[in-house]
Amino acid sequence: MKKLTVMLVSFVALSTQAFAQREPGSVSAQTKLGRYTAEKTIENMVGSPYLFEDWKAATVRFANGKVYKDMQVKYNQVDDKLLLKGETGEPMTFVDPVVEFRIPAASGETQYRNGFKPSANNTEKTFYEVMFDGNIKLLKKVSKTIIESQNYNSPSVVKNIDQQVHFFVVKQDQSTEFRPNKKAILEVLKDKADLVNTFIAGTKVDFKSDESLKSIFVYYNSLL
Repeated sequence: MKKLTVMLVSFVALSTQAFAQREPGSVSAQTKLGRYTAEKTIENMVGSPYLFEDWKAATVRFANGKVYKDMQVKYNQVDDKLLLKGETGEPMTFVDPVVEFRIPAASGETQYRNGFKPSANNTEKTFYEVMFDGNIKLLKKVSKTIIESQNYNSPSVVKNIDQQVHFFVVKQDQSTEFRPNKKAILEVLKDKADLVNTFIAGTKVDFKSDESLKSIFVYYNSLL
């Protein structure tokens, strides 16, 4: 009986170890899903190309349907590219196409997704922050570019991160860009414009606030 107990304990220990090695959240297991990439270190840069400077734990969904939790990632908003943390902290690109990633936030999580129809200068591979996901979708795209400048009589070139924020509404699989103001919103939601206008007036919507802007689309969605 003692011999059998020892064998069972050994089996459980080995099984636990094998499972831990397959755990997608561990860095060593993560590296099998990526390939190393040369992220350029840019000198004299003002601002950051990343959504966040530190590596963050995220849930990542791939085009093949697989989902992995607790993956250490960074999102490069200049290249619109999700990076994976290597074993010694080096950035890696994913081998398989990523279609969605979710990052824990103060209130729930922030979701990023691609696969939407091309709009403006964006493609189906462009990642958007999904602010609201219902019968209509409210998307936010933060685009960053590097702009070089040089002061008079200075040999140094300063590289500034320029950030542009764009909003899109997806209705019936069609994506339309709009400005976050009353006139533009009533135009993209014109089939319910009177009701939406009343809601905006009654709730005193602050168009500079993402949450306040989102409330308009949540309300509109309730009318469908």
